[in-house]
Amino acid sequence: MKFQITRPQWLVELNIVIMLNIKNYKLLLSQIAVAGVILKTGV
Repeated sequence: MKFQITRPQWLVELNIVIMLNIKNYKLLLSQIAVAGVILKTGV
């Protein structure tokens, strides 16, 4: 009976996608924050 310790490939790929999405989300939040500051100070 073989037991694989390694996680399934789809789970690994899902983790990578989630990590990339978190990075993109933080980048998006920082851009929104910068845009908000620009709007508050006036262009």
